[in-house]
This record gives sequence, C-alpha cells and structure tokens, in this order.
Amino acid sequence: MKIKRFLALSLVLVTVMLLFSGCSEVAMDIITLPLHGPIYRSYYWFALWDGGGCSKEEAIEKVGLPDIAYDTEGKHYCQWEGCPKAHSYTDAEFKEILLRSDVVTWHTEYASELGPHFFQVKFDENGKVIEATFEPAPGG
Repeated sequence: MKIKRFLALSLVLVTVMLLFSGCSEVAMDIITLPLHGPIYRSYYWFALWDGGGCSKEEAIEKVGLPDIAYDTEGKHYCQWEGCPKAHSYTDAEFKEILLRSDVVTWHTEYASELGPHFFQVKFDENGKVIEATFEPAPGG
C-alpha cells in the first residue's frame, strides 16, 4: 500500500515539476489543445510531429492550402484577399503553383482565439518538408 502511495505521489510531483520547468509551455499546449479548433490543432500537430519529411501533396492533405507561397527567387504567390498582389487563382491553379519544385516556402496567418499565429512550412529541392513552425505572431 505504501509503495502505491509513494509512486502516485512521485508521479504527481514529477508532473508538477514538468509543468513548472522548461517543458511547461509544451505541456500546457498539449493539455489545452482540445479547446482549440481543428485548424489550430492540425497546424500545431503538423509543426510538432507530422511535418518532418512529408511531401507537398501530403502537407496539403494534412493542413490545406497556404495563404502565400514563395519561390527560390523570393517571388510570392497568394490567393487570399488581403494580399497586395491578390490573384484570382482557383484552388486547382494555386495547388499547381504550390507543387512546383521552385516553390520552397508556404506561409499562413491564422487568427486564433489566443491571438494571431503564423504557420510556415519550408521544403527542400525534392519537395520534402525540412521545417514547419506554428507560433504566435510577434506583437500578437
């Protein structure tokens, strides 16, 4: 009996220590994740786990089309209304642009209940994800 109590108390103490340590932000994000909408959760999980090494097609399946895409020369392509050079691409036309080998960065602004967030995905020359981030916008 005493061993079970000791183990239970130890588990509680370790959990509390993790919450107050450097892992607290990730722990709180995971604990509160069910309170957020499905888009927030898909961006969060993609950036945390799912993104590494997946193809552009898989990325579109998991998180949808981005707001803006940049090619290797810095030229941007956007489909959203707030874009200074908004284009009237259909989803199919925009997807065709996204799948080109010279398009290496996707960017989406997400208006979360916790403030604006930026979701960004970077690809290598083979179209595989090398980095995915989802973080609060500066000054949010």
